[in-house]
Parts: sequence; structure tokens; C-alpha cells
Amino acid sequence: MFKPNVQFFVPGFSKCGTTTLCSLLGDHPEIYIPEIKEPNFFSMAYHRGWEWYADLFSKAAGRIGGEGSTFYTAKNFEDFAVSKMAEFYPDAKFIFIARNPFTRIESSYREHHHSGHKYGVHVPHDLEQTLRAFPNILDDTSYWSRLEAYRKRFDDQQIHILFFEDLLANQQFELRKCFKFLGADPEVQIENPKRQLNPGSQKRYDTVLMRRIRTSRIASKAWSLIPENRRLLLEDNDLLRKPFAKKIQWPSQTKRFVLGRLAEESAQFLEYAGKPVDYWDLSIPATSARAMV
Repeated sequence: MFKPNVQFFVPGFSKCGTTTLCSLLGDHPEIYIPEIKEPNFFSMAYHRGWEWYADLFSKAAGRIGGEGSTFYTAKNFEDFAVSKMAEFYPDAKFIFIARNPFTRIESSYREHHHSGHKYGVHVPHDLEQTLRAFPNILDDTSYWSRLEAYRKRFDDQQIHILFFEDLLANQQFELRKCFKFLGADPEVQIENPKRQLNPGSQKRYDTVLMRRIRTSRIASKAWSLIPENRRLLLEDNDLLRKPFAKKIQWPSQTKRFVLGRLAEESAQFLEYAGKPVDYWDLSIPATSARAMV
């Protein structure tokens, strides 16, 4: 077995800017991140073997190698991922980037609508129904529980917490802290640090017509006969798939449901990271509007 010299991981949290962060870290001349940003080797791809994983880092010689796979903080995979990383990379460093739980949920909600159909998943348009149907959305927002799985196997000195909101406000300052944590030159200036990859503005959801096409046996079969490139063009039509042009509305009862699961989690996480308890606005507005796309 040839074990690549991986020195750090960005395991979470999903929909919190990990794609952008890894892109920015990879622009540092002393840091190497594979072109496959999320290899998920210690979650879904372990069966591919160490030769496959090592090949991802074949060009990393002399640089600080790292990768970012958010499935490493997915509840169903984290135990396996943490145990394997502790076994093979006990001295690794970890960067976790978090954001306001409500905005993370919104981003995950958009993503479920945008790509769920690829896996035969049809997400409810109602926000609370979605959260109840897909409990992984709340599990992935349980930052403290996800982090605790790592703290049981790694020292706190190996963990760096970054906040999406801080990265947006002062990219160079936050990147310097990351570079210093990883042992790279913190004074390196990254070009275009304000980039934002995989933004929610690019996400779309199925209209009622598109949902009927996908769920009808005859219609879905006819749809599958259309060449893929043509289907993608058709899906850009608002009659079939619409962009998330409007801000997602949160009914007060849905916020209460979420806070029942995440209020204590968020408070513990913020305290650990040295942030005030009110760093995120988790207040409940007075509204009874339905949260629909």
C-alpha cells in the first residue's frame, strides 16, 4: 500500500462554502488539492483502493496535500471516515467551515431540489415537509455532533473552525489564518479571493409539469429517449425547471421545529469556536406564511 502524504482535510460542513474554500486554499503555491475536490475516499470510495487515492496526489510532491470531502461529516459515513483517518493520518489537520444553520438548510433545500431527480428523489415543495422527509438535512446542520466525532479521535489543536460569514466579510484575513494553521506562508495573496463557487443562484427546481413527467411511467420513458444535451436545454425553460429567484420564506412553526433540534447544538458549537451566542440570528419572525419554492 502506498499512502499519499495527505496532511489536512476539509471535511465539512456541506453547503457551507467548502467548494470555494478548497479552491482558495489550492491557489496557495505551497498547498496541493486534487482536481477531484471531493474524492470521498474515506466514505463512499474506499473500495477503490489506496492506489487510486494515491494517484490523486501524484503531483503534490513538496507541497502540503489536502482534500475536502463533506461526506466525511455525513452522519452515515462519519464513524468510518474518522476511524480510517485516525488510523492512517493521526497527525492530520482539519478545517471545518460553518454558517448560519438556517441559511445552510436553505442551501441544502435548494440542492436537494436541484439534483434530487438524478437519484430518483422528488423533494416536497414545502420546506418543513422536506426537513421531515430528509432528516439528513438537519443531521448535517448539527455542527456540534458532527464535530464531536472528530474531537473524540483528534486533539483540538488539529482542528480549525472557519465561518462562512467571516470568509465573505474578510477573505484575505480568514485565509491567512487557514494558511498559518496548515503551515503555509500566511502572507501569500490569493487572486480573486471573493469568488463564490457553486452558488445557490444557479440552482433550479422542478415545476409541477416537470414533476409529472418524471413520475409518470410513460412520460418518463419518453423523456429518457431525448438526447441528454437536448434535455438539459429543455430544463432551462421555466415551464419545466425554475430558478430559485425568490428568498425562501420560513414559517414560524418551521423555525421552531428546526430550533428544537439545533438551538443547543449551535450554542455549543459557537462557544467552542469562541463566538458569542448571538453570532447567528436564530430569532423566530412573526409570520405564518408557507415556505414554498
